[in-house]
Amino acid sequence: MNYKTTLIVITLFAAYFILGLMIHSDYGVSWDEPISRENGRVNVKYIGEKFAPFLLTKDIQLAPDLHHWVDKDYGVAFETPMVVFEQLLNLEDSKEIYAFRHLATFIVSFLGVVAIFAISNRIYGDYRLAILAVLIMIFSPRMFAESFYNSKDIVFMAFTAMAMYSLTIFLIRPSLQSAIIHGLFSALAIDVRIMGVVLVACTLVAIVFRAGKQEIAPGKAMLMVMIYTTTCSVLVVAMFPFLWDDPFGNLTIALNNMSNFRWPGAVFYLGDFIPADDLPWHYIPVWILITTPPLFSMLMFVGVFQTIRQLVTSKSFPWTDDRQMLELIFLCLLVAPIVTVIMLSSVMYDGWRQMYFVYPAFILMAIKGAG
Repeated sequence: MNYKTTLIVITLFAAYFILGLMIHSDYGVSWDEPISRENGRVNVKYIGEKFAPFLLTKDIQLAPDLHHWVDKDYGVAFETPMVVFEQLLNLEDSKEIYAFRHLATFIVSFLGVVAIFAISNRIYGDYRLAILAVLIMIFSPRMFAESFYNSKDIVFMAFTAMAMYSLTIFLIRPSLQSAIIHGLFSALAIDVRIMGVVLVACTLVAIVFRAGKQEIAPGKAMLMVMIYTTTCSVLVVAMFPFLWDDPFGNLTIALNNMSNFRWPGAVFYLGDFIPADDLPWHYIPVWILITTPPLFSMLMFVGVFQTIRQLVTSKSFPWTDDRQMLELIFLCLLVAPIVTVIMLSSVMYDGWRQMYFVYPAFILMAIKGAG
C-alpha cells in the first residue's frame, strides 16, 4: 500500500477504535456475563491452588471448585486472563469490572476485524475490498453491539478470524514460525469454544491436498503437520485446566457436550416455542438471513456460487492457485459448521450466536462476490 492508502486504512481503524473506547461503558450486563466471569474465577482458583495458593485473594478462594462446577468444560482462554487482570487492577465494584470486561471484549473483537482486513488484503491485493470487509463487520448490527458484551461468541469469532489469518500465512508459506503461530491461534480459538477444532481439520486437510498436488514436498508437509499439531495440542491443554487431569478423556467429554448441550429450554422461532433440542434444520440459515443486512447476504451468495463454480470447472482439482485454495477453505469454514449443527441437531438458543464464528468466512465470501 502507498502512503495515501495507508493513511486511509489507519484513519478507518483509528476511528473505529476510538468509537469503541467512547461507548464501551454504555452497554449493560448481558445475562451470560456473570456466569462467564465465574468460569474464569473457578479456573483461576484451580490454577492458584496448584501453583501459588498464597497469591489467591479471599474473593477467589470463595469461588466453586473446578471439579464440582457445572461449566467446567467451557474454554477459558479469555475468561481466566480477565479475572487475573481484575485482581491486578484491584477492580471490586461491579460497574468497574464489567466496564473493563466490555473494553477487553471490544479490543479482542477489534483485533479480529484487523485480521479480516489482513486476510482480504493478502488474498486480493486490493485495499478497497479489504476496507469493504471491515465495513461489513462494523455495519452488521448484531456483531457491532455484541462486540462489547459477548465474551463467548464474539471473542470466539475474533480468535477464529485471527486463526484464519495465521492459516492463510501457514498454507502460503509453511515454515517453523508460521506453524507455531498458527498452532497458537488455533489453540486460542479452541480454548474459547471447543468448536474451534474445525480449524485444525481444515488445516490438516489443506496440507494433505497440497502435498498430494506436489505444491509442498511430502516430507516438509509431514514436518509442518507435526509442528502445528504438537504446538496446538500442547497449548490447548495448557490453557484449559479442565483437560489437565485427563487431556484426551476430558476433551472427548467437552466435544460430546458441545454437540448435545445441556439446555432444556425452548426458543421462540417463527411464531412458536420449539424445544432447543428439536429445532428444524432451517433454524440457523433463517436466523443468519433475518439478522444480516440483505446486501451482505446477497454478496455472500454470489461469492459462494463463484467458489463452487471454480471448484467444478478447475483444471487442477480442487484449486489452481493459492487464492482459489483459500477461498475453498473459507467456504468450508462457512458451510461445514452449519451442516454439522443441522446433522447433529445441536442445541441452539438466543438466535445464532453460537455460530457467529462462521461470520468471518461469510464476509470473505461476500468480498469475493463484490470483487
